[in-house]
Amino acid sequence: MCGIAFAIPNDAGFVEQALQSQASRGPDDHQVADVGLCTLGVNRLAITDLEHGSQPLRSRDGRTVLVFNGAIYNSGDLIDRYGLDVINGNDGEVVHGLYERFGSEFPGYLEGMFSICLVDVGANEVILAIDSIGIKPLYVVTQGTTVFGASTPESFPVDMKCDVRRFPPGVVWSSRTGFRRYALRAYREGPVVPLLSASVREQLPHEVAWGCLLSGGVDSALIAALAKREYRGDVITITCGTEDSEDRKSAAEIAAIIGTKHCERIVSRAEILDAVRPVVRATQSFEPWTIMGGVGTYLACSEAAAQGLKVLLSGEGADELFGGYDEFLDISGFALNAMLAQYQVDLGTSECLRLDRCSMAHSIEARVPFLCTSVVKKSRMIPVESNVSRSADGVIVKKALREAAGAVLPNAFAFRQKQEFSVGSGVGEVLTEYADSRYSSSDVMSVQNKFAGFAVTTPTQAWFLELWGEETGLAYGGDLQDLTRRGLFRQAVGEYSAHVVDPAVYGESIYG
Repeated sequence: MCGIAFAIPNDAGFVEQALQSQASRGPDDHQVADVGLCTLGVNRLAITDLEHGSQPLRSRDGRTVLVFNGAIYNSGDLIDRYGLDVINGNDGEVVHGLYERFGSEFPGYLEGMFSICLVDVGANEVILAIDSIGIKPLYVVTQGTTVFGASTPESFPVDMKCDVRRFPPGVVWSSRTGFRRYALRAYREGPVVPLLSASVREQLPHEVAWGCLLSGGVDSALIAALAKREYRGDVITITCGTEDSEDRKSAAEIAAIIGTKHCERIVSRAEILDAVRPVVRATQSFEPWTIMGGVGTYLACSEAAAQGLKVLLSGEGADELFGGYDEFLDISGFALNAMLAQYQVDLGTSECLRLDRCSMAHSIEARVPFLCTSVVKKSRMIPVESNVSRSADGVIVKKALREAAGAVLPNAFAFRQKQEFSVGSGVGEVLTEYADSRYSSSDVMSVQNKFAGFAVTTPTQAWFLELWGEETGLAYGGDLQDLTRRGLFRQAVGEYSAHVVDPAVYGESIYG
């Protein structure tokens, strides 16, 4: 929904500079305000209450002021349940009343994706919080009693780069009391498909044009089919791929079956190669699967923007919840439980990072219905042998989800063999062939020597790492290995790196 920035104590210069560097996250409005001991700033991507919902959001009595990035899907329910007083229709308005009622436990009542900076003017206190998965990012730099924050790591000036830390998911921070984990309370019980259908229904925007990313696999197909069920008008689906890609063909077939208005972005080799550097810049990553998948996402979102869409629903998260990766084929029991848990912990720095940065680069908000609290909780209750099923006929990954999807989709699509997005779209093949033609074995070794301490064994790794160095590290100056080790890509803050999931919601078997 937005890009945010803040500084404690007041520093309008930092906030202005940070917002300029992330302008694509919110082209509809730009505001900077000094509020008590803190400067708040926001670039707004207007999705709810387009006319009156500008940020920062102020409570009626002026006691609390906040900026937030993301979307709160249960705002209407919270208003009715607790009789909350709201000034406008911006979904973030509910935070004021929840904070007044529940204090720093307020994030646990929110269903959605969010990063929030709230100032309690009366108490001279600042509260930071993000969702339990880390779908919407927040980065911070602490220098003594001074704290700077922004939605992207590139928002910080050169002299702060080594100190950038990712704010930990599922945690709330107070300028008076420090870090603590909040309890998750916003969830329902029920079967997978009804829970997912409710999540899709809550996430459909009412004021702006929207669509669904559709790869043709079960995850995105299920989201698109449920969106079509929940919405009476035309549902737009967006697919990106090369002329001969399997995803493009499969997506066209499923779009015809469920009845969406389907848009294809058939991409050339040149378009794919031209997108690599912008994706490295947007993701601030050199990880091969992030970049390969990111190129497809970036190009698909470019098409969505050309169609006038502001919101896209996506199937990200299903593989991590229900065991959809090839890595799970030879793992079972407790080890599989542990691997699923780790994949979920890493979502904020893997799939959600790729999706957020590559969609926001085109001023589009990507929403992930699979990652609502209720669906995640339900996935934790499914025995691992039902997710990754083994029989004499072989192994079926994501079996429980596929069986549930069979009530909505034809079996041929519910059980379509999993392909990485970069593979199914044809993007990965183009990128790999290009890297192989450009980097000889001696070139790869040269990059390895240049970036001592980094694992560089393939031409693709060498190419992406060199681009990353040009776009990020080398621009910062100093030693790249030391820069990374000291925190540019640090996954969390201190001891909070592991507990992004509340056992009471997501299952004691993993964390007990």
